[in-house]
Amino acid sequence: MDYLKQRPLIKTGDPIQWKSKSVIGAIIRWWTKSEYNHTAMAIRFREYDTDRVFIIEAMEHGLQLRALSDRLDDFKGEVWHLPLIDIYDPVRHEIGRAGLYAIGRGVKYDYRGCVFGNIKDRASKDYSKLFCSEFWYMCIESVSNNRDVLRPIIAQANVYLNNEAPTPADIPYLGLTKKEVKIL
Repeated sequence: MDYLKQRPLIKTGDPIQWKSKSVIGAIIRWWTKSEYNHTAMAIRFREYDTDRVFIIEAMEHGLQLRALSDRLDDFKGEVWHLPLIDIYDPVRHEIGRAGLYAIGRGVKYDYRGCVFGNIKDRASKDYSKLFCSEFWYMCIESVSNNRDVLRPIIAQANVYLNNEAPTPADIPYLGLTKKEVKIL
């Protein structure tokens, strides 16, 4: 499936998983034994644009907001959409708010956690600086911890993660998303 067919189904909070053709991407995939090396979070602004999907992603200069279509146009590799499970539908606006708030705070990129923290297993959670999949998880976890119905779901994900930050490889196994759909 391609992006234009999947675009109407992409909602705020959904992780977008990336497999780049870069050397760094290949190293990350080799190290994590995964098909993915990067995670971004989808965000919709339906009040302003009913069609366009944006993403927030932790990059080397901090959190960035971009149109997903522009990012796909520039990207060399493969990309997947992993829809959040339906129970998150009522709180998607809160997930988006958490992401926008992190941008507004000027959260920096977590080089140490991304590189050194993931050397032996996973990095410790440190939401003062964020790497890609850690950013997405922070947004999901912050909303989940405030809702009785979501608390057991995020608790189970934290058990899987040993209460540490996820890598892109972990995202499909946390019980938070549905089956991946390739969009590029």
